[in-house]
Amino acid sequence: MPFYDYVCTKCGLRIEVMHSVHGNGPSACSACGGPMKKAVSAAAVHFKGKGWARQDRAITTQVAKERAAKAATSSGEGTSSGEGTSPGAGTAPSATGTDATPAAGTTTKDAD
Repeated sequence: MPFYDYVCTKCGLRIEVMHSVHGNGPSACSACGGPMKKAVSAAAVHFKGKGWARQDRAITTQVAKERAAKAATSSGEGTSSGEGTSPGAGTAPSATGTDATPAAGTTTKDAD
């Protein structure tokens, strides 16, 4: 059965009551006798089990590693010294070279 919060409109007393979905809550405050109103509160969620989110994350990480390994072996097939790879693969472009381009969203100032 779910828990519901009720608040007294007269004195502000807040109580938690467990009753069925179609059951009635308290109509009068036990402290002052004022009218009670059902309060809006966050739902309580309790996940049970062996950690399905953790297991799913581990599976997707493993799949990503397998895909990366497969891509690495398929791109380097037939070469033993890396001759079949594109020039500069795996290295960052030099910022001091003459053909360096600025990153997206940056501006350059020409030297006068």
